[in-house]
Amino acid sequence: MWGMVKRAFQLSLLMLVELPIRLLMLLVINVLGLILPELVVWMAKTVMIRHARSEGMADLVAKWEKIQTIQDFAFILSLDSVTMEVKGKMRDILKEAQLGQPAPNLDLVDLATKAKMPLLSLARAGRPLVVNFGSGS
Repeated sequence: MWGMVKRAFQLSLLMLVELPIRLLMLLVINVLGLILPELVVWMAKTVMIRHARSEGMADLVAKWEKIQTIQDFAFILSLDSVTMEVKGKMRDILKEAQLGQPAPNLDLVDLATKAKMPLLSLARAGRPLVVNFGSGS
């Protein structure tokens, strides 16, 4: 029950707070890009390079240092980028498995008998349970 309430709250927060703020920022940056494109390029480069350096991502720093015009990073300033970001966050919120929560008790199929069995039915006290989703060959 608590999980459903938490997810409903997270979705509401995403749709009623984060999305409008992101859309407003997108509008402001795009209008500013029409008026002062050099300023937008400088701001984007400064923020992204600083972030990439703090995260130790030298390859990303090199990419952002090459940016010269708004067209070089136009996708970031598009409605498609907002759509992708919101869809990704919605998928994460709606996932059955959540960080810090017990693992879902999924049904597995026994390849020999084709019978379904709950994942946790294979767990034994004092023995780690390892599920290998790779190929057997």
